[in-house]
Amino acid sequence: MKRVLRRRKAGPAVPSRTRRVVRRHHPWVIPLVSIGLLIIVMAALSQLRGMHHTFHGQPITYEPKTFLAKLLAHLSFVPLVTNFLLFSAAAAYLWIDYQQHRKPLKAEDKSIHYSLWHHIKVVRWPVVKFSWRRLSLVSGMSVVVLLAAVSTLILSGKLVQAYAPNEFVTTWGTTSPGEQITIPTTGSGYNYNVDWGDTSTSSGVTGDASHTYATAGTHIVKITGTFPRIYLNYNGNRGKLLTVEQWGNNPWTSMHNAFEGASNLTVPAPDSPNLSNVTDTGGMFSYDTVFNTPVNGWDVSHIVNMDYMFTGDSAFNQPLNSWTTSNVTSMQGVFAYSGVF
Repeated sequence: MKRVLRRRKAGPAVPSRTRRVVRRHHPWVIPLVSIGLLIIVMAALSQLRGMHHTFHGQPITYEPKTFLAKLLAHLSFVPLVTNFLLFSAAAAYLWIDYQQHRKPLKAEDKSIHYSLWHHIKVVRWPVVKFSWRRLSLVSGMSVVVLLAAVSTLILSGKLVQAYAPNEFVTTWGTTSPGEQITIPTTGSGYNYNVDWGDTSTSSGVTGDASHTYATAGTHIVKITGTFPRIYLNYNGNRGKLLTVEQWGNNPWTSMHNAFEGASNLTVPAPDSPNLSNVTDTGGMFSYDTVFNTPVNGWDVSHIVNMDYMFTGDSAFNQPLNSWTTSNVTSMQGVFAYSGVF
């Protein structure tokens, strides 16, 4: 190990006993500083959850899925300043510790140059003696561990679209150029706007809205404004609806046959629909053969009619034990022909 206690000019050597005392004194200080810095970094990474970014022109945010991702993401609820204070406290202790060793050394010989960097190198890591080669090795291993942690965080979570809270967002699929989709409605009370996802928009729509896509593919459709209900009702357009990405804060008035026959529908939406004005969910997801979305967190306390809600949903197998159904008066055929449930 190279000597880190040196004299600026000729002068008496620093007693080796003093150097040994410094080296043995609180070897955990530098690891504590490093851990504090790592916590700050991880807390900053955890802010990915809820932050809006852009990917190929589309807004995205991070949504944790696994236990590990949720654990790391919950660091975002701990004020970042707390982690900063931990790091600052460790760094301050290191500085005070340095001053306590520097003063007696300077009193013993004023020509001795003992900087904070010297102190860090003398205190060193508990196991690895300081050398540039070993420091490089430790640094390299630390980078690998950090990258592994970040990769685990990302891979164990999911990047999902981030939308304005007033948007009802769905995706629709077309298989050939020039194919049309229609947003089906029923009754009155509509006055909504549609962003078709290909730079085209429709405004002030009061009934069904149709659009022709120049290219085939999956299209993100966003609806805002007054849109009381969607009504697939097993029509010819039903197979083109692929997902509900976000329910938004739209107050629905009815879900009767809303997605009936949507055989390709899945609902990855992280939020729940606003059903406070809804009394009828009859046939809502009937014959949606791939539908298997957790709906246990939905507020169905106002629902009166649930007839045939999940009829023919051969893949549906989700718990409903948190539902409050005290107002329901009819549940005829709710799970009829639902083979798995």
